[in-house]
Amino acid sequence: MRFIYITLIYWGTVFPLCAQIADKAADIVPDKPYENIYVKSLQSDSLQSVFVIWVKKEVPAHVHKAHTETIVVLAGKAMMSINDSVIHIQKGTILTIPSGTVHSVVKVNSRKPLKVLSIQSPFFDGKDRFFIEKEQKKG
Repeated sequence: MRFIYITLIYWGTVFPLCAQIADKAADIVPDKPYENIYVKSLQSDSLQSVFVIWVKKEVPAHVHKAHTETIVVLAGKAMMSINDSVIHIQKGTILTIPSGTVHSVVKVNSRKPLKVLSIQSPFFDGKDRFFIEKEQKKG
């Protein structure tokens, strides 16, 4: 019985906190003007890094050799390339991109920028992003 009580207290505390964080994601805005891509770090530890990323036009094809990236689309619409497939993403889309997967935002199709929550695991400092040359991607 004590275990159930402690579990209920834990989840009763954690879930409202998660909901508060999710509700505030809509209020996160860039700190300065940007031309195409803006990245704002929200939180990091040794296991993961969380960013909000805004894209006005596109993101070149790239790969993370040792990171898995989970993306939650918060606003906007875009065409995204994942390996050899092109998919449409929009607010509410959630996708996981395994390490070693070539991906890009081909084109933002909305007037407002694409805004995503990007969760990288493990900790991401930007050194594990390798851009793919167009010739390499085709061949």
